[in-house]
Amino acid sequence: MKYDITYECSKDMMLGRIQAIKRRPITGAYLESSWLYEFNENKIAEAERLNVLLPMFEWEIDNNTLTPEMKDELYLYYEDLMEGRLDGILGEDEEDVVIDVLTKCYFRVFDKYPDED
Repeated sequence: MKYDITYECSKDMMLGRIQAIKRRPITGAYLESSWLYEFNENKIAEAERLNVLLPMFEWEIDNNTLTPEMKDELYLYYEDLMEGRLDGILGEDEEDVVIDVLTKCYFRVFDKYPDED
C-alpha cells in the first residue's frame, strides 16, 4: 500500500521548513507548532501521521529538544509496533525504513532494548 505522505517526503519537507524558520534557536515545541498545524489529523491515515512525526522525533532527539508530548507519542508508536498494531498499515516500500527509524529513536530516548524488559 502506498500513502501520499511518505517518510522521505515528510522529512524533506520538514527540513526545508526548518531552514526557512528565522527564529533561532528552534525548540521542539516551536517546531511542533510550525510543522504539525499543516496536517489535518482527521484526514490523514495513521501511517501518514507516523510518517509526519518520525522526522520530527529524529530532529528533536538530535537537537535535544524532545518535548514530553513527543516522547509520549514515540513511546506509544513503539508500543504499537511491538504489539503488531502497525502490521499491514505501513507501505511495503517504506516499512523497513519506518520501523528502523522508529526503533532507533525509541532506543535513543529510552535507552532500552527489547531484551531488557
